[in-house]
Amino acid sequence: MNGLRVLAVDDQQEILDVVQLALEVTTDWSLTTRRSTASAVAEHDGTSYDVVLLDLNIPGEDAAESVSSLRGHDIAPSIVLLTGSPVSDAERSRVAPDAVLTKPFDPMTLAAQIEAALTA
Repeated sequence: MNGLRVLAVDDQQEILDVVQLALEVTTDWSLTTRRSTASAVAEHDGTSYDVVLLDLNIPGEDAAESVSSLRGHDIAPSIVLLTGSPVSDAERSRVAPDAVLTKPFDPMTLAAQIEAALTA
């Protein structure tokens, strides 16, 4: 997939840095990063993203509410959760992401994992 527009939302700057480096090295995609869903929504300038990579466990934020807010503001048609912890079927159903990717992830295969999630 060429030219995807990705919004990555994670409270850990180190994760955002790895995502940025991984996508710069392996793709021609554009990336915007935010440290919270609240800032992603507040700073949304009307850009239409293809996918949001959203950390499941941002302190002070409920993942289901975050997904709902991102969808409600038409920020992207696809939302992929990034998580370092297991996601139960009940949690997955409650949050309703399009896909779930686990951390730690291999930076060299991140783009392929995102593509697979988008085409699943």
